[in-house]
Amino acid sequence: MELGEVVSIAKPVEVRTPPLSDPKRAIDYQDKGEGLEATNDIKGAFRAFFYSATYGHPRGMASRDRLALLLSDGDMQQVRGELLDESEREGEPVSLHVAGILYEKGWGVQQNYGRAIRFFVEAAKMGFLMSIYSTAVVFSNGMHVKKDWREAARLYNIAAEAGCVYAMSNLARCSAIGLAAAPVKQAAPSQIDPNQDAAVHWFSKAAMHGDSTAMTSLGYKMFYGVGCKVDKQGGVFLMKKGAEAEDELAYIRLASCYSDQVELDFFLPVEAAYYAKCAMKYASVEEEAKSLLLRLRDWLPLGWERTVDERIERDENVKARKRKERAVIQYMRDIKGGELGESMNKLMQLVQTGARQSREVESFFSHLHSSQCFVLFFFSYLSSHFSFALLLITLLSSLPFHHLTTSPRTTAPLPSKVLSVAHPFDVCCDVVSRRKPSA
Repeated sequence: MELGEVVSIAKPVEVRTPPLSDPKRAIDYQDKGEGLEATNDIKGAFRAFFYSATYGHPRGMASRDRLALLLSDGDMQQVRGELLDESEREGEPVSLHVAGILYEKGWGVQQNYGRAIRFFVEAAKMGFLMSIYSTAVVFSNGMHVKKDWREAARLYNIAAEAGCVYAMSNLARCSAIGLAAAPVKQAAPSQIDPNQDAAVHWFSKAAMHGDSTAMTSLGYKMFYGVGCKVDKQGGVFLMKKGAEAEDELAYIRLASCYSDQVELDFFLPVEAAYYAKCAMKYASVEEEAKSLLLRLRDWLPLGWERTVDERIERDENVKARKRKERAVIQYMRDIKGGELGESMNKLMQLVQTGARQSREVESFFSHLHSSQCFVLFFFSYLSSHFSFALLLITLLSSLPFHHLTTSPRTTAPLPSKVLSVAHPFDVCCDVVSRRKPSA
């Protein structure tokens, strides 16, 4: 089938309800992907992110698409086979959705939108949540089918009500231009466009579920008071949350908001320049970022570029460290649950990258029973992980006597310091509900 051929789909698409979803698996795959990425296993991380997106994790698609750019054609061919084999074991409708994504993106196969659409529609009829969303995207974009906003909005509604954050965000965009009915229970104030009020409603729901794109869009509306009261502080807070999650629109929106305020504060032009330079690494907003920097030229102080570049480098190092910290947490939990193989190898790599991780591992092992530590020691020794075995010997020798009792400490929680880095992208519900963030 040619890429430009129009596909005929019977409407309305009859989908099984309630839709099939598995949020826990989405979280597990996302955590696994972040751990693998921290140890530079790009292929393994891409496979994990592929499935986190398949099951609807809010950061899954962005993580998946970002790593896809790092894989060679040969690597993608290999990953495609592995994804298809794994999806076959999952059975339908998962295998249909996986095949649809591969054909839509052209990952390891010749790109074929016709086949992708048919796979999405078949999986949607079986009730697979992300396929319902993908079918809605097909109708809203007119991607090789006749564009139908009404059918798209209907499918977005089904997926959004079932918890699909991507559908919530797209339904908000449809609402903003009057293409979807407002699901808001209370009537909107007369001075606020009901379509914009509905958009804020869905963006708020998606943001509270952790969708970085929704955080950016909602923050932008709050900054300028579109569909809600003006809240510049809360709007900037949400857009920065979107930027932390690597949402490309967040950077350019922040740069635009700061550039509109350059006359109010001496430091705002530098903030605007910082976010514009961050946005330049994304092709979709690169030209807009360059244009904004040109407009800021007369407002920027001497030496601004060096200051901005140094800040970008520091921030990238912080992001890399946080990814490693989250990976350490995940692998320590896997080991505590009895998964010694791959988790031991990855944890050993991370421990060797910095003292901060070593201290967290020490705190973790202090909560294990001595017999568990000895098992890990012999495993690491037999696996030729001598440096890790030496670390365990050091830890065992430094444990207080009560750790060498015969009663296992299976109920002991992980230290609060360790748990505090597990979810760095949590959204402040006060801000999402249009209140200012608490101090």
